[in-house]
Amino acid sequence: MNHQDNFDFAIMTAVDDEHEAVLKAFKFCHKDKVLIENRIYWQKNIQTKLGNNYSLVVAQSLDMANVSSAILANNIIHHFHPKVIFLVGVCAGRENKVEKGDILLAEEVYYYERGKQTEKGFEPEPKMHSADAGLIDFIRNLPKTTIPNCKTHDGSMKRPKMVRGVIGCGEKVIEDPESWNQLLQHHRKIVAIEMESHGLASAIWEYSQDSKFIVIKAVMDYGVPPKDDRWKPFAAKAAALYIKNIINNDPFYSQNGIAQKIEENKLPPKGKLANHGNLPLGSRLEFIRNSNFTGRESDLMELANHFLYRPKEENNSEVSSIFLTSGIGGIGKTQLAIEFCFRYGRFFQGIHWIQADQDVEPQIADCGYRMGLTPWPEKLSDQVNSTIRTWEADNNRLIIFDNLESSEVLQKWIPRMRGIMVLATSRRDQWPSEMNIRTLPINVLNNVESREFLRNIAPRLNKVDDQVVDILSDRLGYLPLALYIAANYLNERKTFSVEQFLKELDERGKGISHTALSNWQQKIGPTHHVQNIIATFDMSWALLGESIEDKAAKIIAVAAGYCAPNIPIPPSIFYGLEEEGNKEIIEKALNRLYQVGLLILGSQSFPYIHSLITEYTRLQIGSSKDLKKIISVFVVLSHNALSTKLPELMYPYLEHMKQIIFWTDNGDFPEIGIVCGNLGIFFRQLTQFKDSLFYLEDSLEITTNNYGEDHPIVAICLKNLAAVLQDIGDPVGAKQRIERALEIDINAYGKDHPEVATDLNILVGISRQLGDLVGAMQHFERALEITNKSYGNYNLTDDIGRNNYLADVHKDLSDLREIVKDEQSLLINLVQYDQSTGVLRWKDVHQRLKSEVLRSVRYKRDLSLILMVLMLPNNKDISGRKLTTLEGQIIEVILNNLRKDLDILFIGEKIGIILPETTETSAQILALRLIDKIFRGLRAEVAVGIASVPKDAVTEDKLFDQAELALRFAISSDQSVIPASRLCA
Repeated sequence: MNHQDNFDFAIMTAVDDEHEAVLKAFKFCHKDKVLIENRIYWQKNIQTKLGNNYSLVVAQSLDMANVSSAILANNIIHHFHPKVIFLVGVCAGRENKVEKGDILLAEEVYYYERGKQTEKGFEPEPKMHSADAGLIDFIRNLPKTTIPNCKTHDGSMKRPKMVRGVIGCGEKVIEDPESWNQLLQHHRKIVAIEMESHGLASAIWEYSQDSKFIVIKAVMDYGVPPKDDRWKPFAAKAAALYIKNIINNDPFYSQNGIAQKIEENKLPPKGKLANHGNLPLGSRLEFIRNSNFTGRESDLMELANHFLYRPKEENNSEVSSIFLTSGIGGIGKTQLAIEFCFRYGRFFQGIHWIQADQDVEPQIADCGYRMGLTPWPEKLSDQVNSTIRTWEADNNRLIIFDNLESSEVLQKWIPRMRGIMVLATSRRDQWPSEMNIRTLPINVLNNVESREFLRNIAPRLNKVDDQVVDILSDRLGYLPLALYIAANYLNERKTFSVEQFLKELDERGKGISHTALSNWQQKIGPTHHVQNIIATFDMSWALLGESIEDKAAKIIAVAAGYCAPNIPIPPSIFYGLEEEGNKEIIEKALNRLYQVGLLILGSQSFPYIHSLITEYTRLQIGSSKDLKKIISVFVVLSHNALSTKLPELMYPYLEHMKQIIFWTDNGDFPEIGIVCGNLGIFFRQLTQFKDSLFYLEDSLEITTNNYGEDHPIVAICLKNLAAVLQDIGDPVGAKQRIERALEIDINAYGKDHPEVATDLNILVGISRQLGDLVGAMQHFERALEITNKSYGNYNLTDDIGRNNYLADVHKDLSDLREIVKDEQSLLINLVQYDQSTGVLRWKDVHQRLKSEVLRSVRYKRDLSLILMVLMLPNNKDISGRKLTTLEGQIIEVILNNLRKDLDILFIGEKIGIILPETTETSAQILALRLIDKIFRGLRAEVAVGIASVPKDAVTEDKLFDQAELALRFAISSDQSVIPASRLCA
């Protein structure tokens, strides 16, 4: 062992009696003495009764003073790097509080000499040092037999008491009652005084982040005359033997002995989450740790990095270090701060919690009272000043301002807290730049965290399928407060299934108004906040006043409630709500909504809104007039986007248009029919005919209900619908709609109106499509007649125009000869499909896959491809007939689990599934479900390979190759499912 080793323990003493008692207790001999830089140290290895070995170094300071103590501590830290430094020896005890010989375990060191002399007298500015909380906790729980039974000066045996408390430290020996009285006015909890502990604590704070200190001293006198040293040898021996017994108890449950316990109270390496621990003595935190706290590891480490891993000079600046966690109500800001305190609080000198939405002054004063500050002033203002001065002097305390929504609170208090570390929680994420605030936006839990959180609170959900629990999490927007309330509700209603709960939540008009989320939980939660979703959002709404900006903010919030949640909302939607088109007012209103936590500022400076807040703001709708204004904005935006003939201009509004249609298509707002119609036309431009038909039929129904069956607008809806029916090869349906539109237009405008000619021209094309060439000719002639009446002779009236059209008709007649050829082509196409299953054959999938990949890449949508093969054991003989039957049963299982008219199944050498708008994760979930159902139902095993766009490929060939590669790996590695992305990881 040399002096550059990292030692486990160091023991410091000040006077000869103390030093000799320690050397004797640990049986040091001459060979253990070493000389380093003209100072003598005693070092050796010691073994505990459990057989663990520790290294120990002992040294004596040159004088019993703080300066000498600090110098010695610095030298020990430099040469030996000990994990723990014990200061052992004798002290003067407080009469009537301790007896001579009692052993003092110092929980805190109070340095009382610091201050300034004024005209009014001495004003103390004391310094407090806290001993290591983990070691204090261990020592106080040791059995009483750890305290040695020693012989006193009169020959009797005595086992002293162990007393825990505050030890006062100064620069001079005290020997009179008046000095004691003055000292106790400064701090009423002092039980003993000495002259070395401040030097030790200061050296460790200044020079070592790794060492901990403990002060153990025994009482030799009371610091009053007459001076009596008879108890000094007993006190020195008792303290030395007590330290020996502490180490010999080997309390730290690992082969490394004390190292593990020290590790728990040592700041872990950056990037590693700290374990839970005790709070420092004198802290103010009214909450217990929430055992159900889930996730947030990255947020906790972000806070730790800011407060604990920055260079000391940054934390010691004159400007307060304010770190603010922001997010909507119910997202868990307070809970995160509490968890941080219980994980990292022991690395601060104190944790002091203040509710910023309540009166701050008495709370600061209460912090000082709990710290045991003395003398304790009578006036509240003096109590506050004394507390803040101590915070500034200690410079390693964390002040928490919870629910900080007012900048006035910061402007009042932060200038008074120079260099103090402040953690705040707030709905606001935007603050004046001059306040030097760093913000950490808090997000909702992810899917896995939400599932774990729900099951922690409601254990019966462990028996519920993951997918069902995930659906519940998604329905509640992964918001921790909503998850907490719902889990408690399900936990208490044990016969009420999750499926029933989801069904009730999805009923219109319920949602957050459901009993579970509004008034089921009457009790206050772990953060003392109300457990009610509506009441939580009410707090944000109440922050909006009656100013122009706040009134506009309320309208915007309601409008956002009719938009799609968790998707960026183009601000242009909100600009249309301001009658005068004043963008400045709208932008100020948006900032107010960010401040109160009703909207969230996302990427590209676009706001978005949480799903539960959409339900809340829809409840705040003032009148149908306000909603009509919102719908009118979408009418204008959709019309403008369509008129450009550029479909991509519609994309930012697409999901929001779908959402407002969903919430307003009850027939009360005819304008929503126009939005539906525009959306239907948009999907027709994209050749997404299924979606186009859905919205055009919705538009027709809404328009008919509002205007009646014979209104010209209904005719427009019919014509839009007919165009799509023509596109998808349903000319019969198209003809029915156009003929009805023609009837309406004739009744509305008269039989010779140009609009009637338009209808007839559409009928011309449909008739030709049906092969009714005679009818097509009649419609054409009638349309031509109306046009001539309305506009005079037009180009089509000359012989060239008319003959050109007739030539087209004759061409149609000649095309009839090709019908036989077309029928033959149809027969060929029929062969592309398996006649027993109706599933697309393998050889014809390439073109379909190509079109799906192109659409996915163009419109930035997910797409996944599954390839599957049946795995037959090598030793299993199965006939071709049985194999065909089994494959047919597998296909039936797959078809029953696919989305109708969206997912595409094909067969051949392998079974394949094209999954539009499906992520790799969702494809894996489907694959696992299919594997399970195939095995349970058919006792057959399959292997699956998955590839996705754009994660693995952006072309159909590459996508197919990646899925093939994943499938081969699944087969060779005997795994059921392999995504291609795993092969690249």
